[in-house]
Amino acid sequence: MSAAAQSPARRAWRRFRANRLGYVSLTILAVAFCISLLGEVLSNDRPLVVKYEGHWYFPVAQTLPETTFGGDFPTPTDYLDPAIRDNLAKPGNFVLFPPNRYHYNTINYFARDPAPAAPSRELSGHASSPVGVRAGGARPAERAFGSSPRQKCLLSTMK
Repeated sequence: MSAAAQSPARRAWRRFRANRLGYVSLTILAVAFCISLLGEVLSNDRPLVVKYEGHWYFPVAQTLPETTFGGDFPTPTDYLDPAIRDNLAKPGNFVLFPPNRYHYNTINYFARDPAPAAPSRELSGHASSPVGVRAGGARPAERAFGSSPRQKCLLSTMK
């Protein structure tokens, strides 16, 4: 088909595809956009799937009362509550959490340290070993900045 017989949109698309950097950039942008549509599945404070006492629930799609999982009140379930986590961890129950167990508006009322606090592995099953603390007891800033004289000066200003 000759170039004159093609529509202007077709000719523009062919010119755009000939620009390799532009086409790769469009592909990366499209992939990033598709991943962003899955944001609620990747980062949410509610489980994706729960099997509790023989019943299947999908909390990411519906708001369930706390009484569903052995809680005391008919309020929306706080899955960070230690009592709820203990009930869901009992044998025969199954919970599938997203990779990041926090939503943009999550408040953890049951955190060990007051906010703001250093990052920890509280929800990953390693609650006794916070991130950035070695057995030798080095502060996280010392690990990040090292121990040269200039870096120690930076550390002294951070105290």
